[in-house]
Amino acid sequence: MIEEKFSLRAEDAKDIYFVLNKLDDKPCDRVIVIGHGLTGHIDEALHHYAKTFFIKDGNTHVARLSFYSADENARNLSECTVDTHARDLNHLVAHLSQKYSKVFYVGHSYGGLTALLANPEVAATCFWDSTYLPAFWDTEAQYSEALDAYIIGWGVDSIASKAMVEEAKALTADVMKQKAADYKSPACVVLAGANDESIEGRQKLFDDLPNPKKQIVIAGADHCFTNGLTVYELLSETANWFAEF
Repeated sequence: MIEEKFSLRAEDAKDIYFVLNKLDDKPCDRVIVIGHGLTGHIDEALHHYAKTFFIKDGNTHVARLSFYSADENARNLSECTVDTHARDLNHLVAHLSQKYSKVFYVGHSYGGLTALLANPEVAATCFWDSTYLPAFWDTEAQYSEALDAYIIGWGVDSIASKAMVEEAKALTADVMKQKAADYKSPACVVLAGANDESIEGRQKLFDDLPNPKKQIVIAGADHCFTNGLTVYELLSETANWFAEF
């Protein structure tokens, strides 16, 4: 396996980092971009399983996009909104489209919401237990007067800007319904069957997306697909979907 880190300069002079994985140096015309979730990162187990799985036949490369990182001049989560995520995603897709004839996108959790705002020019998309209506901020984040920001307390405290929270409040059901309806690429919605949120509530994304589309529920899977062998079902279903395009 070959692994290389690259950066692109964004319009606001920040650097966008991504790691490209490929089996070897043979020419390839397909690449899968993977976008992580809120407070997530490209070195989560899910992303390492994905890179290894998708490149194994040598016909596909994988680009793991960091929406923020500790790299020099990279964004910090506390500076981000989904809009900045979306603009960075589109920047990377445009860059990769110069080198690959087909670019695909996988968005996990908030990385799926990012795709809905970006509406990227990709051959197909797979939403991995994606956020659709970001209504969790009221219960999952606490405002800090000292920081003038919000603290997300998911085991390790993370700082999110007021702009990101206000942005989420503006992404109402009507707004998101229209963004889903306008989504350009064929989409597969994968739902984790053991997620605490109801399947009925989370399948609204599938309902609102235009055709062609597909929905899969992976029984026993948690939000990060770490339960049992569910990650392999996730990756197989994703690969099968992309193989159609």
